Amino acid sequence: MRYDELMQEQDTTPSGAFSLPGLGVDLLHRVYRTTAIVAGLVALLAWERVGPALALGWLLGACLGLGVLRTTELTVLRFIRPGVQSVRSMLFLTLGKLLGACVVLFLAFFAATRGWINLFGVAFGFPLPGAVLALKLLGRRVVEGSAAVGPEETTRGGTKVT
Repeated sequence: MRYDELMQEQDTTPSGAFSLPGLGVDLLHRVYRTTAIVAGLVALLAWERVGPALALGWLLGACLGLGVLRTTELTVLRFIRPGVQSVRSMLFLTLGKLLGACVVLFLAFFAATRGWINLFGVAFGFPLPGAVLALKLLGRRVVEGSAAVGPEETTRGGTKVT
């Protein structure tokens, strides 16, 4: 099944996390964009201040984090649905992802032994998509919380402020 067909099917789901406004696949796509922008800007700063090895390590870590988030999204969209009971295809997809991750990590270690990338950059770049997702969810909660409290209901120290 193609990705756009999965998206159309998810949009018509009457219940679940995808029916909440502002959450779901659109949020993840905004996370992808924001992560790419932040990773690029930090890589430019790291390249200028520290050198290319740290910048390339940072970019590799951020790309690995984005890859994990993206494959998790596709796995959930494809397999976590009513009526889908294909354990065999989920097992093969999981083994394929594991093999791909092992190859990338082996190549990263090889590049680090040659001095091409810095593994500390990989370690600090990997959690970037998760941090961006957490900050976006926190920001959404703050915005919704401030919209729920009107100016006439605002209190400061137990006294009503108008």
